Amino acid sequence: MRKGFWCLGAGFCAVSAALCYVWRPSWPLFAALAAVSIAGLAAWKKSETVFFGALALLGGALSVFCFLWAARPEKKILQTAQTPGRYTALALDYSEAGRYGEVAKVRLLTEEKPVVMAYLPKGAQLAPGDLVSGEFAFSVPENTGSFPAQRYYRAKGILLTAKVREAVVSKAGQTPPSFWPAYVRKQAVLQTERLFGNEAAVMKALLFGDRREFDPSFQADVSVTGMAHIFAVSGMHLSFLVSAVMLLGRRRKWVASPAAALMLAMMAVTGFPPSVVRAGIMQGLALLAYVLGREEDGFSALLLALCVLILLNPWSIADAGLQFSFLSVLGLMTVGKRISDGLASRIKPRGRFARRAWYAFASAAAATVSAQAATLPLSVLYFGQVSLVAVLANLLLLWCVSAVFLGAILALVLSAAWFPAGQLAAQVVSFGGAYIRLVIILLARLPMAVFGAGGRLFAAWVFLAYGLCTAALAVKLKNAWRLGLLLLVLCALAVGLDAYIQRESFSVWALDVGSGQCIVLSAGGKTAVIDCGSQSADAAEELLAHFRRHNLTTIDALVLTHFDLDHVSGAEALLQRGMVKCLYVPRFTKNTDIAERLLGEAYANGVPVLRISADERAAVGKIFLHFFAVPGGSGGNASGLAVLAQTREANVLVLGDIDDERDEYLAQTRALPGKISVLVAGHHGAKAATSQTLLEKTLPEYVIISVGRNSYGHPAPETLARIASIGANIRRTDQNGTVFFRFYKGKVYER
Repeated sequence: MRKGFWCLGAGFCAVSAALCYVWRPSWPLFAALAAVSIAGLAAWKKSETVFFGALALLGGALSVFCFLWAARPEKKILQTAQTPGRYTALALDYSEAGRYGEVAKVRLLTEEKPVVMAYLPKGAQLAPGDLVSGEFAFSVPENTGSFPAQRYYRAKGILLTAKVREAVVSKAGQTPPSFWPAYVRKQAVLQTERLFGNEAAVMKALLFGDRREFDPSFQADVSVTGMAHIFAVSGMHLSFLVSAVMLLGRRRKWVASPAAALMLAMMAVTGFPPSVVRAGIMQGLALLAYVLGREEDGFSALLLALCVLILLNPWSIADAGLQFSFLSVLGLMTVGKRISDGLASRIKPRGRFARRAWYAFASAAAATVSAQAATLPLSVLYFGQVSLVAVLANLLLLWCVSAVFLGAILALVLSAAWFPAGQLAAQVVSFGGAYIRLVIILLARLPMAVFGAGGRLFAAWVFLAYGLCTAALAVKLKNAWRLGLLLLVLCALAVGLDAYIQRESFSVWALDVGSGQCIVLSAGGKTAVIDCGSQSADAAEELLAHFRRHNLTTIDALVLTHFDLDHVSGAEALLQRGMVKCLYVPRFTKNTDIAERLLGEAYANGVPVLRISADERAAVGKIFLHFFAVPGGSGGNASGLAVLAQTREANVLVLGDIDDERDEYLAQTRALPGKISVLVAGHHGAKAATSQTLLEKTLPEYVIISVGRNSYGHPAPETLARIASIGANIRRTDQNGTVFFRFYKGKVYER
């Protein structure tokens, strides 16, 4: 029976994942899977393999049915998006301050009662249970750049977003009982800020998964060390709490009841995220098995938990936190125990204390290695990097994380009874928070702390290795060391070939930085960056993350076309990090404060500065840069530079924010190539930029428009029409995400 459930559940989960990412649910697909599975079940006496395969297909049919059933009200809900008007909605949580106002999760008080992500005017703050009415302009979440917004919101049960004008908020007065968990979380967050002072940011991240107060540098360090999981409330935190309660109760069976109650309370306070619900179901089944004296079946519990989550919301399987949580636990169950048992059996220290210490270390090391190995494909897929210090970081920190997490909860409870007692406990716990921060910072500074997985061959090797290792575990392969040796050789080849191709080719990236611009050029082991700024994102962190993904470490030339913030907001952070070798800037007639500050930062960090007041040339390895200081215009965007980057493979023309009059003059007076490989459109695709004259003179094969959501109407329809008229291929960062071209041996590769 257990094997049958495994097949049924595995089929259910596998098809659910396929429906999220590949297939579309349909009644014909349901009928086909159901018919084949019924035919297989009818022949169960003939073959056990056929029977279990039929069970897996039956699970797949049930998954399709779940998606179709969940989609029933979607048609009416999506019709709501086409009927803007005055609506009333119920706030489900506290609103948060956004860039342009308040953002809140609300339930629309209509027949279908859909959950909507509402964008409210500034000052329209909501608490759970409040009513807000106003003019709702609905929209279906659109995938912007590389962010899959539709899948992200569906995993949270949200189909629509809405901009609310003329918002009128009706306060609920007392918080309704159904929203008490949200109220408790809000008060606990405020109390954490009062108790922990300088370490409040770390404590809020550990307790509630709130990392918004991390400074960008520390956020990057967390990513480099692979420790993001300790700052995302998950099953690990839930297990800390349950284990502590059971330990205090000396594992008596009656203690399972208060442990389960505390576990449920924590799940409610955290808002029932999928990864915590998964852990709660598994912990609940484990406690039940303990009370009844039954054997615990971890794999069945894991599969059941995932199936329950999919039944509640089929799209929850697309939640990244749940995916990491599921694979981590699966790795612990399949590989972790083998590693732990192997270490314990091969090394047997003398003395009781030494044995216990070694067994504890072996268990921790096995858990860390197995979890990291199991989630490796997700790390490559989502982050494009592999932390080489993650295992060491986990060994140094996990014991402390559990103590700090439980100590912080104790401090909050004590402060509710008597604030000075909570303060005293918080002062002790803060040392642990400082230790966690220090270890992360120090490990992130180690050479080769992270390896970029941006190369296609290495990424392919990761998925190949994952598949082969999974198959080897399934068939219990003997002499597994031979497979390991083969994979190591293939890994070395993949890494070497990726490095060779990147060095010998000309790579062009237009990073998705929202409303801004950041162009990266790389050839012959040298890297040039043209602009690094944004109005809606941290351009420096986006660039640094990109560098980590592609194992780039140095900016040999940083070129700023002008000093508007949407082109230079990230430059100061890059200069402070000491990674810029040379800075090229134009003459400046406005934003002088910004210009002077950047030049001062460059001089303070020993970075040579070249001011371009007339046409200049510079060589950055195999990349030849031509700077055009085109005269004319008056201040602002008109006073910037245009930059032509040339290699043997291709050429790229970046117009910065110069207007159409100046780019026409550029086309008429400069010896531009008659065929441009890539043109970066001027002023984010504005109407008065990227003139017809320039387009016809250079005939670009590709035109990149670096743009995000904006109120200026960029890119203008007129500009798009001009580009289309010459037959150029348009790539937009707001639609395509980060745009990438690689020119190698006369061919162009796009991703």
